[in-house]
Amino acid sequence: MVANYTVKGDSFVPQRPRLWCGKRIADIGGAPNLDLAPDGRRFVVLMPAEVADVRESQSHVTLVMNFLGEVRRRVAGK
Repeated sequence: MVANYTVKGDSFVPQRPRLWCGKRIADIGGAPNLDLAPDGRRFVVLMPAEVADVRESQSHVTLVMNFLGEVRRRVAGK
């Protein structure tokens, strides 16, 4: 769920909560499945893979090596 809000003086005034996304968030066995950026402006959410065969999504793993190095390489190339 998500809700817009305003701040009036020292009061936090939320609006009515609404559905954030119609899709299911991934269940990864009790570990956190979302995180907020330090600046509070962005977040990441783990979503289940969109595949026709559920067995395929449960047995497929993608491992990214040197992720930050790749990001730096791509940013430097712009």
